[in-house]
Amino acid sequence: MTRSTSISVNVQWGDCDPADIVFFPNFNRWMDASAQHFFTQCGVPRWRELETTRGIVGTPLLEINTKFYKPATYGDHIEVHTCVEEWRAKGDSASNWMFQALAYLGDDRRAKQLTPIIRDWPASNGQAKALMGLEILAAIGTDTALAQIQAIARKNKYPNRRSQGQTGDLALRRSEALFCINESLH
Repeated sequence: MTRSTSISVNVQWGDCDPADIVFFPNFNRWMDASAQHFFTQCGVPRWRELETTRGIVGTPLLEINTKFYKPATYGDHIEVHTCVEEWRAKGDSASNWMFQALAYLGDDRRAKQLTPIIRDWPASNGQAKALMGLEILAAIGTDTALAQIQAIARKNKYPNRRSQGQTGDLALRRSEALFCINESLH
């Protein structure tokens, strides 16, 4: 599931070095602008809003790859494409910021998008990822996310009882939490 976005850049005279080619740090600036556009298109709020609403100060950029094919000069029109081909954990699951961000930023739409991915993970030796996905749905904490957990528990045939039990436990824990909140309000 690769998603891609792009921005258009009109190269200005001030973007070039004395040899009339784009000064290479400008490509990084344009890639950053394209990445911001990518995350905006994916529904990630602006960084200041994330800090105010969720306490998240930015997102780490762990790796960047650049391959130059030919020089650009002023007057050229270029397209800067951004895509994420694969999300991979760096370090242990506790440092997996993308999943943590989903738990904080997730909503009903994200819960529905995540559900088929969680269902597919156990079939490809991704039981640990599937369980983390279930925790994310539980952390999202909406009725829709709970319904997704329950649907996964009904439909998936996990390879062991422990995984199946944890799926049900997440739904039960969420139901109990909702009941306690409901009781405290009345």
